[in-house]
Amino acid sequence: MSRSWSDFGIRDTINWLGSYPSSPVLEPEKAEDITPPIQLDQSVNDYFKMIKIYATELGVDLDNQGLKEKFFNGLSLENKIEAIRFGIKKPIKEIVKHIENIGNDPVMKYFACNKLFGYNKEQLRYQFLRGLSYDNQLEVRRCGLELPLEELVERLSAIENIRKMCSICT
Repeated sequence: MSRSWSDFGIRDTINWLGSYPSSPVLEPEKAEDITPPIQLDQSVNDYFKMIKIYATELGVDLDNQGLKEKFFNGLSLENKIEAIRFGIKKPIKEIVKHIENIGNDPVMKYFACNKLFGYNKEQLRYQFLRGLSYDNQLEVRRCGLELPLEELVERLSAIENIRKMCSICT
């Protein structure tokens, strides 16, 4: 019986592959080896989607304390501050919703900052209105000074968002 070179090559290759440990590149990653995502310049909503995928890979739910810590650590600096203001002990979904509502909206951020000082309703209204830009003070007059403060803030925020969209389009 005559053997050809190819018979030895195949057998030796199979033996050679079986004699060495498999490549770590080919092995699936263990859940604990997966690097948690970070927000960078993503929206908080896109970052949250990545956190949900990460939680699935780890096999934990969104209320897991370790996941919450990784979520917080991966937030942008500005959003970490908002999360602290809102309350980092709250569920991730609520934190994300709050940050999305605030967004990059200076009126909402300004209002939220004023609320931190613990003013009563009249003081909060006075401090908020006094600190608005001239354009926003005009908008308040156009909307109506008699409106409840929360409604005024929502209207100003909506107007500001539309102005931002218009400036992007032009």
